[in-house]
Amino acid sequence: MASTLEDKLRPDHVPILYTYKGFKWDQFFVGMFGALAIFGVLMKLWDEPFWGLIGPETADLLFKIFMPIGFLGECIVFIIMGFIKGDHHVEVYPTKKQKEEVMQATAAVAPREAVTVNMQLPESVKAIIEKKLMQEMDGKMKELSDVLTRDLEETKRLLSKTNEAYAGLGQMGDSLLQFSNHLKQIEGKLKAFENLDASMIAESTSRMSKQLDAANNGVEKFQTELNRVSEKFKNF
Repeated sequence: MASTLEDKLRPDHVPILYTYKGFKWDQFFVGMFGALAIFGVLMKLWDEPFWGLIGPETADLLFKIFMPIGFLGECIVFIIMGFIKGDHHVEVYPTKKQKEEVMQATAAVAPREAVTVNMQLPESVKAIIEKKLMQEMDGKMKELSDVLTRDLEETKRLLSKTNEAYAGLGQMGDSLLQFSNHLKQIEGKLKAFENLDASMIAESTSRMSKQLDAANNGVEKFQTELNRVSEKFKNF
């Protein structure tokens, strides 16, 4: 059945030819005998054949041998080539009606030539594939859950450190506030000390000296009384 326009319109007496490269004996022999004929003639025309390596007698002998063989061989090959078939071609000009017929025939054949492939797998193979897929999915889900667990633990650890940092900042703020209050108190005491008069300081110093002298006299009297009581105990 014709599948293309060329096959449909090809006459019955014209074969289908597939061209390819191959070895041709006629060309080989034409080349070989032609080379022999030229070589023989060259021996005749060369004044010093092979640059004087062979003598005139040898050159004449080669001419008498190779020249006839070469030309006779070429004559025989040319005669044989005259009986070999050459390339021919026939021109076919399809009409519009023929083209339409070919297109309709191709469209009608195409659905019948379509091949339906049933890709349904056996139940046993499907079960094996589903089991393998479930195992792979379980492995992937476990990996994903492990990753999420690690991320959650890391997030909790970071939150804990953040809370500790906030607590430390709060304590630091309280300490700074207390230190600021102490500085204010010291500043107030220093200002009060600056406001003291020199005469008041001298008067306080004199009064403290007198009190110390009185305390010293009292201590001496108490020492004298202890000595007296001690002498009485000795005499007793």
